[in-house]
Amino acid sequence: MLKILILTSDMESLKTLCNTILNRVENIQICGISTNLEEFITLGEKLSPDIIYMNASDYLQSKFYSKTNLAKCKIIFCNTATNFKNSPNKLLISRNSSANQTVALIKDFVKQHDLIRVRNVVIKILEELNFDFKILGTTYLLETILYCYENRADYVFENLEKNVYPQIAKKYNSDANKVKWSITRAINSMNTFTFSQKHLSANSKVGVYERTTAKQLITSLVTKLN
Repeated sequence: MLKILILTSDMESLKTLCNTILNRVENIQICGISTNLEEFITLGEKLSPDIIYMNASDYLQSKFYSKTNLAKCKIIFCNTATNFKNSPNKLLISRNSSANQTVALIKDFVKQHDLIRVRNVVIKILEELNFDFKILGTTYLLETILYCYENRADYVFENLEKNVYPQIAKKYNSDANKVKWSITRAINSMNTFTFSQKHLSANSKVGVYERTTAKQLITSLVTKLN
């Protein structure tokens, strides 16, 4: 779940924006709202938002107002004529955009950055479980978890062989059976090392038990991430 911090003095647009985010955009929560720049910067330093939302004029001021980076990702509400350019971490929304256009832009922006966040979390968990990223199966496992997370509403993890492994194989120009075999090999290596080191108690918190299977591990992680 990504946290967004909002700066706006326009109460009408604030109401519309909040309704849009809360009702139509997944994986995001409003962590704070401010009507002035000074308070906004204070909140940003305190709450560590993933995304900030502000007008272009306030963005320009904030660049010089604060030496801290309030958030890596920014959504900037601006006039049509602007010198700003979109980037992977910066989304510009024109005042002339319709409500549906605005929702679509924010949804796509949030989705991409939520997947980046989830990827980093999963990598950290797999490393803590002593998975070896030199083994191709660990990469396949990572991609499988991310695919299951992205398509969790369809419960694709209920049948990995049918719903998921072919998609991973296609991405890596491989074969679904090879993907399955490689993931099993990576998990078996993790099982052997992890439980020989007596990490069972800590690992059980994320659904990892002795002789864990691919489905058990993936289901547990997707549920935890969700």
